[in-house]
Amino acid sequence: MTDDVHASPLAPHAEEEPTEAEAALPPESSLPAVSVSDLAFVLQVLIPRAYVRGREVDALLELRTKLEEILERVGHDPAA
Repeated sequence: MTDDVHASPLAPHAEEEPTEAEAALPPESSLPAVSVSDLAFVLQVLIPRAYVRGREVDALLELRTKLEEILERVGHDPAA
């Protein structure tokens, strides 16, 4: 009997194959960084000045909520 480490539910899972969309992305190390101040600028300057209607309003509100949560988690006051 061979020991199959993946047979146990407590064993680490083997890495899953990336989806087609994930495979098309460049490696993480080649992605540009986004700073906290970049996110704050989008939240405080660009979003309030955006002119959107219809479903775009909901999408923009969702984006604002996500950005506020990210800034809160990294300890940056979104209002600052």
